Amino acid sequence: MILPTFKSLADPDNEGLSPRKPVVAALDIGTDKVTCVIARVRAKSGGGKDGSQNGGKGLDVKIVGVGHIASQGVKAGVIVDLAAAETAIRAAVDAAERAAGFTVDEAIVNASCGRISSEAYEIGVTVRSGQVTQDDLGQVLKTARAQPRDDGRLTLHSIPIGFALDGDAGIADPLGMYGERLSVGMHVVTAEPGPLRNLALGVDRCHIKIDRVAVSPLASALSTLTVDEAELGAICVDMGAGCTTVAVFIEGMFVHADAIALGGGHVTLDLARGLSTPLAQAERIKALHGSCLTGPADEREFIDFETVGGEGGSEELAQVPKSTLVKIVTPRVEEIFELLRDRLRTAGLDTMGERRIILTGGASQLTGTREIAARVLGGQVRMGAPRLAGHMPETMAGPGFACVAGLLTYAQSAEVGAHDGLSETDNQHGSSYIGRVGRWLKESF
Repeated sequence: MILPTFKSLADPDNEGLSPRKPVVAALDIGTDKVTCVIARVRAKSGGGKDGSQNGGKGLDVKIVGVGHIASQGVKAGVIVDLAAAETAIRAAVDAAERAAGFTVDEAIVNASCGRISSEAYEIGVTVRSGQVTQDDLGQVLKTARAQPRDDGRLTLHSIPIGFALDGDAGIADPLGMYGERLSVGMHVVTAEPGPLRNLALGVDRCHIKIDRVAVSPLASALSTLTVDEAELGAICVDMGAGCTTVAVFIEGMFVHADAIALGGGHVTLDLARGLSTPLAQAERIKALHGSCLTGPADEREFIDFETVGGEGGSEELAQVPKSTLVKIVTPRVEEIFELLRDRLRTAGLDTMGERRIILTGGASQLTGTREIAARVLGGQVRMGAPRLAGHMPETMAGPGFACVAGLLTYAQSAEVGAHDGLSETDNQHGSSYIGRVGRWLKESF
């Protein structure tokens, strides 16, 4: 399959996945936490139902080291304090290395910073012999990826999403077909260079080389969507602490990515301000009692908490009915989904019919979030946990760790080198810091 479909990228039993490297490290640098996961990866052996050795396609992933720690110096996915971020990254990597029993010197890293944005375009070339050859395919893809940028943004992913011959679209693999004009539709994900450069610098200061970069919404989608959902049309919404990201799949193809700088941390801030309570107390209240759903007993159920503002700045005990929390929390969650709806509408993706919406990320676990998503976005909504959950510690099997699990999957895809912003030609600069991060980083200096 020439196009990088969801199945070829994410199905662990698909022969399109191969163990690119025997050891993979994934690093998720978020606003709330930094997570490092180290895994050993090998091709499956044996396993045919008839007892034969013919069932050995796909990957066997064994997680050998995990480390996660409260994030520092990161706001809405952007590093705002380099020294603090470095400290958190070092601690997470060190914990994972100690659990694994060995060190790692490179990792695949997520990116949700830099105002990520999607765009689509089509490029065509003449089929020289009248029958599409491998050279024609290589030429049209090379031409498409060589399109110059004049806006200063950096390309993170450049993905072919469909071919056309003489204007007839919907062709998955045109090799060997007859025609005069071969065109390819491309989905390009870009970001501003400054935040990406600082992200790379923070990782490099921990003596970790960046092997690959994947935008957070793609990683989360690869971890939580099913093949059928991606084929039928699905939207994956990852609600983090500092930002909420979205990935859209249509007919198995990754066609759109976006991010807004609002997340669960803003709900915590609203509670802290509305109740005049410290942030730690607000986070606790949100986790234990936060809800977007009203109930008949909400006016009679009271929540005890500490406030700030007593004499001399001392803390005092206070009570509010649960209904007050609902009134504080609900508007912010509604705002997040309304912004996503408007962004999807602007991108022309608000008419996907019976779309499937998958909610993941730590902030998605707030009671009532699913109901608000269904009301604002429309379509069927389900909660998404990482498919690798069975391989991860119980404390990391929930939606909050979907992104890092997806990074492990993405890192091993046979398609990765050809379809992201760090192709093989980008890594011809040697093993230096700039070379390993890729040409996109070199050009930004």
